[in-house]
Amino acid sequence: MEQLTYARGMPRTYIRKTARSSWTEDSMKRALTEIAQNKITIRKAAIMYSVPYGTLQDRLKGRYQSKKMKLGRRTVFSEAEELEIAQTILELSKAFYGLTPTSIRELVYSFAEKNGVANRFNVETKKCGKDWLYSFMKRHPKLSLRKPEATSLNRVTAFNRQEVEIFYNNLETLYGRFHFESHHIFNVDETGVSTVHVPRRIVAQKGLKQVGAITSGERGQTTTVICAFSASGQYIPPMFIFKRKRMEEGLEKNGPVGASYRCSPSGWVTEQLFYEWLVHFQKHVNASKDHPVLLILDNYSTHSTVISYNFCRNSGIHIVSLPPHTSHRLQPLDVTFYGPLKSAYYQECDKFMKNKHYERINTTDIAELFRGAFNRTATVEKAVNGFTTTGIFPLNRDIF
Repeated sequence: MEQLTYARGMPRTYIRKTARSSWTEDSMKRALTEIAQNKITIRKAAIMYSVPYGTLQDRLKGRYQSKKMKLGRRTVFSEAEELEIAQTILELSKAFYGLTPTSIRELVYSFAEKNGVANRFNVETKKCGKDWLYSFMKRHPKLSLRKPEATSLNRVTAFNRQEVEIFYNNLETLYGRFHFESHHIFNVDETGVSTVHVPRRIVAQKGLKQVGAITSGERGQTTTVICAFSASGQYIPPMFIFKRKRMEEGLEKNGPVGASYRCSPSGWVTEQLFYEWLVHFQKHVNASKDHPVLLILDNYSTHSTVISYNFCRNSGIHIVSLPPHTSHRLQPLDVTFYGPLKSAYYQECDKFMKNKHYERINTTDIAELFRGAFNRTATVEKAVNGFTTTGIFPLNRDIF
């Protein structure tokens, strides 16, 4: 992506050479009010409020509209046309089709040509200048240069009003029927942690093309962790799923309090393991048909099994599934928790390697490292904000 480095070289930063028209519209209004009430003369009002004597006379005699005139060259487009351009840029960014500075300059040139707007843009490159773009962004402070987060095409096309409305309709139906309170509404999701962490940014010599940091290896082994929290801030102890055929002594060493540990050949959740997690979940929430709970999860295939369905039905656990490819916007754990958790986990790994004189991180170290990150990250605020930001609790259909 092209970057705008306005502070260096181009574009120019214009420095005013006079103090002309430096008065404010508020000063002008106060001066006019004082004159209208016969408190002071026009001359005294001009001196007191630092507004031009001639402009005061013009305003009083109605020679032009009561609006401060702008100095300098007129803008290429009218206010309405610039507003249309700014709105188009914002709408495209929200629809995952954000424009780079170069694309905006091409769009503006094309807009001017199609609408017959007189301009001094570059005919050879068919772009407006960087100076124009810089000034335009200053006039529209809602616009800023941002680095976009990569989002797959599936997620973009799946997150639409119809799909989201169905999800909120399901929630509203269950809320009306069971009157769930915040401590009875949970979200569950899986994430992966590896024995090879992502190094944090460091301070190094300016100008170096490469800066290195030591990790445990080139490729690590991923362990799945199932986490869940409620809209009131309660966290269910996590379940670890290690990539191996049978449990080994030491895998549970110094893990989070109350955590559960399992294995699978792939390291991923299986239908049986998710059922076992539901049993683990039930022990901590004590759900029943008289005191039901709501569990929100994605539509992963291992979540939709007969054994899990029957267990939930008999235990008073009501399930609402997220629409496909919408977890980046609707999954509370994804929105507010997993990002900070991963960062904290990488920090724990970094400290471990330095304290152990760069020993390799083994699978038997994961539980202890995860515990440090989990204890630092699992706050009530993150859980509550996760449900609020997604509009799940309190229910807010207009959050997006």
